[in-house]
Amino acid sequence: MRDAQSARLRVQDTTDRVASWLAPTALTITLIAFVGWTGVGVRGAYKSNGSERSGEIQKAVVDAIGYAVAILVVSCPCALALCVPMVAVIAVASIEALENACHVKAVVFDKTGTLTLGKLGVETATYHCQDNIPLAKSQQEIQQLVRNLTESSTHPVAVAIHGSISALSSSTDSVLIKSSDVRSVPGKGLEAVIDGYVIRGGNEAWAAGAGSVTSGSSDHTVFIVSVAPNTSSPEFTRIAYYTLSDSLRPDSLKTVRELTSRGIEVHILSGDAPGVVAQTASALGIPSSRARGGCSPEEKAQWIKFIQTGGMSDGGECGTSGSEKCCSSTPAEVPNHDKNRTKASRRKVMFVGDGTNDALALVQSDVSISLGTGTDIASSAANVVLLSSLSTGLSTVFALARASRNRIWINFGWAFVYNVVAILLASGVLGSVRIPPEWAGLGELVSVLPVVLIAWSLGLVRW
Repeated sequence: MRDAQSARLRVQDTTDRVASWLAPTALTITLIAFVGWTGVGVRGAYKSNGSERSGEIQKAVVDAIGYAVAILVVSCPCALALCVPMVAVIAVASIEALENACHVKAVVFDKTGTLTLGKLGVETATYHCQDNIPLAKSQQEIQQLVRNLTESSTHPVAVAIHGSISALSSSTDSVLIKSSDVRSVPGKGLEAVIDGYVIRGGNEAWAAGAGSVTSGSSDHTVFIVSVAPNTSSPEFTRIAYYTLSDSLRPDSLKTVRELTSRGIEVHILSGDAPGVVAQTASALGIPSSRARGGCSPEEKAQWIKFIQTGGMSDGGECGTSGSEKCCSSTPAEVPNHDKNRTKASRRKVMFVGDGTNDALALVQSDVSISLGTGTDIASSAANVVLLSSLSTGLSTVFALARASRNRIWINFGWAFVYNVVAILLASGVLGSVRIPPEWAGLGELVSVLPVVLIAWSLGLVRW
């Protein structure tokens, strides 16, 4: 976040370069005006008689000093220097994100809680009692174990399962796992150790244990609870299997259509099962080549970087004969001829997510957006936090970015034109139309006030 807030816009570099040249330019013009007007006055003085010549020369020098002082006072680099900061302060915390939003070519969404409501419901619950495993000999014991495991988690899947079990069991049941003993593994699930046994609850690939065969094709969110006899054992025994379903946000389809109409690619990267992600992508009209499930937080960040270099788009741009291979490979496995793009030609990517698992992807993206209902970590990593609906919020971000960019260039144009015209008037080259030294001090107000008002207009009008 510190790096993002200290970043600079390219247009700010332009305005700073112009402002840095203004002072030496004004000094040069001041010197030319002083010498020129002194020369003109002295030349005229020598045409007069000897008794008046001394007075004419003194008057010429005084007039030349007046022109020089007027030029120095009326020139104002402050207006140029304030063009970008004034707009940036009013518009958004990260000025780099402000510029990048104007050039976004792809928007990547997390699924759960972003495109969907994040309010999952348990559809099926299957329990596998194990006589040789303490605390898993009956369905009631397994339910209490799972309830304690998920109690402290804020992940939508864990919240749904905990709520479902709590509705069926008594709140006076004994505590088998303390909340302080539960460890959250980002992108995988929850883990705890009790009496030497390792309890895991999470996605199928992780909770099933090493060497287990996973389907990965379920069209429902899956949560598995398994037990290993000790911390060094790779063999986990499944004791509970849950399937959950979620509903799309009412404005998700509208959001995708609006982005598509802008010519922006829409992608999904999710830690959920590939089958669930594919089903969501199909419902929203997103090509399967742009949807990927089963991603860890690190893989999400890698895929964001890969999309920035032109991968994971239609037409097999990742270097394969088709997009299916692009979706099933990791970025490291895909030929990297598109990764050699220069920074200038790199595509700008926006990521929208709300969970702790999205933090790395939010940092990697050019424009990072979190929802108001997201976790504190996601909100801290994001450039923008949406407090309105998804569709309205994203439209506002794009509109604000365009309006801010336009106002920056309007400010720059005004500051440049002001300094050119003001210096010409102060130098006296326009004849009798000039700015006298006593009025030149108003130049600071005349130059800076419009810059401030133009910037503040962002908060007064709709973009």
